[in-house]
Amino acid sequence: MTSPRQSCHERVIAAAAALPLAVTGVIAAVAPPAAAASTVSVSVDAALQLATVPDTGIGIGIGINTAVFDPAMNDSATPGLLRDAGIGAVRYPGGSHSDVYHWQTGTASGGAYVAPDTGFDAFMGTVHAAGAQPIITVNYGSGTPQEAADWVRYANLTKGFGIKYWEVGNEVYGNGEYSNGTGWEYDTHSSKSAMTYATNPVQYVDAMKAVDPGIKVGAVLTTPGGWPEGVVGPGDTMDWNHTVLSIAGSKVDFVIVHTSCRVVYNKNEWPGGVIGTVTVVNNGLGQVNGWDLGFNFAGDNAITSSWNATVKQSGPGINAGNVSYNAAVPQGGSVQWGFKATWSGSDANPSAFWFNGASCAIG
Repeated sequence: MTSPRQSCHERVIAAAAALPLAVTGVIAAVAPPAAAASTVSVSVDAALQLATVPDTGIGIGIGINTAVFDPAMNDSATPGLLRDAGIGAVRYPGGSHSDVYHWQTGTASGGAYVAPDTGFDAFMGTVHAAGAQPIITVNYGSGTPQEAADWVRYANLTKGFGIKYWEVGNEVYGNGEYSNGTGWEYDTHSSKSAMTYATNPVQYVDAMKAVDPGIKVGAVLTTPGGWPEGVVGPGDTMDWNHTVLSIAGSKVDFVIVHTSCRVVYNKNEWPGGVIGTVTVVNNGLGQVNGWDLGFNFAGDNAITSSWNATVKQSGPGINAGNVSYNAAVPQGGSVQWGFKATWSGSDANPSAFWFNGASCAIG
């Protein structure tokens, strides 16, 4: 592995071993006296490749995130839609739900909603019918290395699915470590620090590869250029990425980087009714051209009308998509839409949001 003093981008490249060019010669002169000039010569052969970044490593345009709260996940039309869209990789069980979902029982910690007929076997039927490759995110937030190892055993030994790519947790850095205990990612570990996450994936990798040594297991990094990259949490000596790579980098096979976003949820409430506005800030690395925001009402809200978005509701689940005039959201830009809803028992705020499949910070 590389030195912890290297930049995040250098360390990601080293961990993934995926840079498509190689430095073929580096010649550095012995340091002369201070008064003399030193010379460094670097030769780069762009035709010599160490490795090629696989399509599965680049989610934009070729991959998609599914979610067990989506009742349409395994509809009969879904495989054909995936094929027509050119989707080659499908991720399961979906964003922040990965850190609450227990694959053996098809249930979720914390009372999170799981739609009917979204279990693992049904998902695999859809993926195979679509001719796509599954990417599985095991439960770090409320699961164990043993639960993850049992999933590998069932998937690859019992069922013979041959799933190659596995991730340890979703956006674990969103567990409240960098926001005074308030975050969007479920995490029952007593410590939420980068050091804790850096240490635990090693146990996951050992348990999972003891079952199937041929799998590839990845760990979660923060997005370069987005919050909270570079932030050092309480009790840590380095930021999230340097901490994770310094401890788990030699054990994991790849790293996971998501684009980032932030949601501001405001409402004007009265007995039985509410008007809400939802603002999404694009903190990612580029412009978004077409967007979808998903969340679950924590109360019994029922949307009656909306503006600046096309909104669909299924039980507590909401999916809001762009309209023709607000599909493009530049890096650092935002989009706002609103709704009117009724409620009777509770109008509690949603606890998590997903923007194009990636979890968003709130506030």
